[in-house]
Amino acid sequence: MNGKLPRKWARISIIFMGAFLAGTLVTILMNSPVGMLVGTPFAIASLIIKFVILRCPGCGHGGAIPQWSKAQKVYHCPRCGAKLEYDD
Repeated sequence: MNGKLPRKWARISIIFMGAFLAGTLVTILMNSPVGMLVGTPFAIASLIIKFVILRCPGCGHGGAIPQWSKAQKVYHCPRCGAKLEYDD
C-alpha cells in the first residue's frame, strides 16, 4: 500500500450509507419494512468498507472517516495520530 486511503472506496461507502438512509426514509413514510430490508445490506457493506478497507496506513486501525473530496480539515488516526490521506 502506498500510505494513502483509496478515495474510490470512501465514495462507495458514502453512497451505500445514503442508500441505507433512503431505505429508512421509505420505511418511515410507507410504514412498511421493505425499505429496511433493501437498505440494511447497504449499511452492512458500508461498515465493512469503513472498518476493513479504510484502515490507517500507520497502525492498521479501522474506521477512518470516508471523504468524498479533499477536505479543508486534516484528519488523524485516533489510535496512533498518523495523518489520514486519500489518493486522488
